[in-house]
Amino acid sequence: DGADHLPMRKLMMQDLGPKAAAAYKEKIQQAAVTLVEELLDRREFDAVLDFAQMMPMRVFMEVLGVEPDIEQRRTMLHWATDTYNCAAPDGLYDDTLPSMDKLYSWALENITPETAREGSVAASTWESVERGDVTDVQAVATLAGYVTAGLDTTAGTLGNTIAQFAANPDQWAIVRDDPKTIPGAILEGIRFDSVAQWFTRVTTRDVEYDDIVIPAGSRTYHSYAAANRDER
Repeated sequence: DGADHLPMRKLMMQDLGPKAAAAYKEKIQQAAVTLVEELLDRREFDAVLDFAQMMPMRVFMEVLGVEPDIEQRRTMLHWATDTYNCAAPDGLYDDTLPSMDKLYSWALENITPETAREGSVAASTWESVERGDVTDVQAVATLAGYVTAGLDTTAGTLGNTIAQFAANPDQWAIVRDDPKTIPGAILEGIRFDSVAQWFTRVTTRDVEYDDIVIPAGSRTYHSYAAANRDER
């Protein structure tokens, strides 16, 4: 929060904000096309394991500037899932700690100033360290965070959307016949079948909502899935 959070937020916006992301458009498209062509050559594949999970992995590792092998990529998806369980009850939380340790160890060993590909997010992050904008500890935490935050929810969104198209072939026909509807279809996939079902937050001050006062320091539950189906 506050002063501790601001440098990392600036770093993230510098590398992954709308303007920065536009610079990676060609790399993203090429990584996506390459994966799709590989899958088409196979004719049959698992839409979740081979496409939904591998697409964000291929794309984001290209942008990040690292090249993990296929087994490392599968392992990272497991780490990403476990990281989201860090907000779980104690028993499940304890089970996630080894994965979080492995993720940070991998980042320390594989996303270094020496290994970062020129023009990549990793290279830009380490340049920020050299300028003194962030510390090396903050840099590693941010880079590791990219791996987890960029994989789990994106893979889930792709998988859920594919499943909904399979269950609603008439909607798939609309998208197939008119590619201009693709952006809207992806947003609708996120709304209709939310990957992040809920998160909790703690209030920093008293908040009044619908004539109810939520005291400062209260843990609140935010149901994204319910909100996305709320007709209001």
